[in-house]
Parts: sequence; C-alpha cells; structure tokens
Amino acid sequence: MDEKTTAELMKVLNGARSQEDISKYIAQLDADLANAGVGVYLSRKIEEYGLKNSEAFKRAGIERTYGYQILNGTRKPGRDKIVALGLACHFNLKEVQTALSISGEGTLYHKNRRDAVLIYCINQRKSLPETRDLLESFEFASL
Repeated sequence: MDEKTTAELMKVLNGARSQEDISKYIAQLDADLANAGVGVYLSRKIEEYGLKNSEAFKRAGIERTYGYQILNGTRKPGRDKIVALGLACHFNLKEVQTALSISGEGTLYHKNRRDAVLIYCINQRKSLPETRDLLESFEFASL
C-alpha cells in the first residue's frame, strides 16, 4: 500500500467484498507498519491501546526522553526494553515478537528458559512488576 492517501486506502477498504479481502488489507497495513521501523511500530501500537506515550514509558520504567528517542528513531531499544514496553502496554505475543523482529533483536524463543517465562507472562497479561518477580524467582536477569 506504499504511501497511499487516506482516500486511496478508503477506496481499497470500501472495495473489500469478503473476509479474505479484509484479511489481506490488514496484513498489508501490518507489513507497511513493520517497514516503517520499530519506533513507528511501537508508537502506533501504544496509540492503538489507548495510551499516551508518556504513560507507556512510565509503566515500562523507561526514562521519558529515552522513550521519545526510541519512538522518533534516534535511539534503538534493546530487547529487554521492547519486552518491558510490550508488557507495560499489554501487547500480545505477536505484537511483541513483531517489534523485536523489526528492531533486529532476536525474537523470544520458546526453548530459552528466560524467554519461556517472558512468553508466559505476555500470554497471561502479567504486569511488569509481576514479570520481574517471576524472573527473579527463577533467578533470571530482570527486565
């Protein structure tokens, strides 16, 4: 959907005649968003979840200035920052994995013990403090 105007996107959407058409449209939107970079992706997801950027940073324990640098693309977040932000905003596993992939960080791997705990916490919609406690109980590095 390369740089289409709102009117062009609405025309495509209005022309959808089946669930398959809608699925293709949504998949293309997701692909376009992924190509925009991790900052844009995270910013749009935060907005999608009805949060203010500053609120998301606070929940994730990310310093405000650093958070905005992530979103505008001047700083690249590490893997743990992306996971922490995802947990704080209650992203689902697919959204966290997509953010990790876009950033070039390794996605969470189910055979890695620490990653398995993180996957569990994301799937169970655990809070960031609950996740940190669980990581600590298994003697894994915190987020």
